[in-house]
Formats: sequence, structure tokens, C-alpha cells
Amino acid sequence: MSRLRKASVAASAIQAPARRDPRKFAAPDPDAPLPANHATPPVETRPFSAKPISSLRGMVLRRLSEFSWGGAAKGIGGYATPKVCADSFIFWLTSGSIRIELPRQYRMLRAGQLIFIPAGTAFSLWHGPLAEGVVLNLPGNLLRRAGVILPRDLTQGAPQRPDLAPLRGALPRLGQIGRITDSASREAARIQFTVIARALTRLEDEAIENRNPKDDPRQAKPLMDRYLQLVRRDMGRGLTLSDFAQDLGVSSATLDRACRCCRGRSALELLYELRLERAVSLLRSSQKSATAIAAETGYVSLSHMARAFVAATGRGPEAFRRSGE
Repeated sequence: MSRLRKASVAASAIQAPARRDPRKFAAPDPDAPLPANHATPPVETRPFSAKPISSLRGMVLRRLSEFSWGGAAKGIGGYATPKVCADSFIFWLTSGSIRIELPRQYRMLRAGQLIFIPAGTAFSLWHGPLAEGVVLNLPGNLLRRAGVILPRDLTQGAPQRPDLAPLRGALPRLGQIGRITDSASREAARIQFTVIARALTRLEDEAIENRNPKDDPRQAKPLMDRYLQLVRRDMGRGLTLSDFAQDLGVSSATLDRACRCCRGRSALELLYELRLERAVSLLRSSQKSATAIAAETGYVSLSHMARAFVAATGRGPEAFRRSGE
């Protein structure tokens, strides 16, 4: 990965080589059509603030359409890079969907779901034109002053029915309280935070109950490490993902689950990443032709490798070699 960074190759951009130049096409809209009978409980969304995050000193409720966060756009999809924020956030979506980029992975939030992002998390947000909802920011120092204990990890899900009405009231009330300046505001905030903490705890418990035992990183990492070692050794043999899984004695689905659990990326994405990393190294350190390097790194043809290079770096293999990067 360090060699890819020096070569200005973004890991998030390494995907299956496209048949057409991905730079000419806009990012896909993640909004998916909702079922005709889908009903999302309304959220009371007053009062709102249009202040930028940098000027916030208290809790602020805002419309989702007025919120943005993230670094410069990179990669094929053009999504903003994750950026650390000192505040915690609660997003509650009422329609459409949003994509939250995280380091090495992303989360899709659908209508009716909420997500809690704890302070110190690197993330960015992308939402389509159909996405509607509310965002409540929670400054870390304010949570400490209120004596609030919320989850330490990112928590996502659809609130359970008993929590819907209390949440619809708690979010705007916290937005109205804004700052905690005295014992009265502290007690008022504590009551509303209790509602939120209860809903988030139920979502955490639900996620734990539904978690697949095979998703434990301690069990998944040995399998992923063996897979990466096998790919580095045999990538020039032109093996498919199914071939690697068979050599490891597992199914493709099990191998993919292990890679996503440990790296937040599919087994196929890791294969493309290692293949491109090896090609970059050979272009820099050897005098081999691009055609020979393509064969040695498992690409079907030179054009196959060229598409991968264009998608990741914006240049073909020979142009990359001439640049001396």
C-alpha cells in the first residue's frame, strides 16, 4: 500500500477494470426506489440551523440537505475522502438513501434508519437528490458536561417501534436546548439523551444478535492472510477467485466475508489491489515490457492492465513508467 500511495494510486479507486474510461461518467446515484407500501414515520425537524460545522458550539439540528462533510473528491465514484470530525453525529433518514464513506469501507443508510457516528470518526457524506432527513451534531465537550454515555462505536439501524415517538421528540428538543449553560439545561438534555441512548443500545444489541460468528476478525484474519500470501505467490497463473478459494478449502462467500470483516474490502478488490501493486513495482524496477508485466501479474491482456491503470492513476502503464513516479 505504501508503494501505491507514493505512486498516487488511491486504494479506493482500485476496482474491476472498466470497458470504458470511468473518468467520463458521473458518480452513480445510490437512491433506490422504495416499495409502494413503505411508510417512514415523520420527524419533527424544527428548529434548524444553517451554520457551518466550524462555528458550532452547541447541539444543532439541521436538514440533511444543508449538511456536508469530507475532504477532496477522489476515486472513480468521485466520493469525498473521509475526514475526522471532533463532534458526534446522529443522522435520521426519512426518504432516499445516503452513502457514508469510512476508511476502507462505506455504509449505506436507507429511509427509516438512523446512524450514530462517534466523535473522532473519519467519514464523508454523499447523498442523492431524493435523500431527506435530519442531522444532529453533538460536541464532545458538551456530552461530557452532560454526563452522557453513548456508544463508542458507529451504530446503525432502524429504530424499534417503542423508540420512534420518543426519538421524534428528543432530536428537536436537543436542537432547541443548544448549549448546556446551567443545571436546568443539563437536566433537560440528560432526559433527551436517555431516550437516544436507549434507542442506540437496542440497535447495538440487535446487531450483536444478528452477527454471524464467522465475522469475528480474530477468526477471519488467518484466512485472509493465507489468501493474500497465495495471491502474491500465484497471481501470474491467471487463477480466478474461485480457484484461490478452492486452494484454501473454503467457499468464495466465506473468503469474501473474511476479507470484508478484516479489511472492509471484498476478496476480489484485494486481488485487484495486489495485482496493480505488483505491476507498479515491476514498471519501476525492471525493463520488462508492459505486455510481459501484464502476463506476470495475471492480467488477461495488456489492454486489461491498461484499463486498470487508467482507472486508478488516470494514465496508462507506459505513461506511468515515463513519469518516473
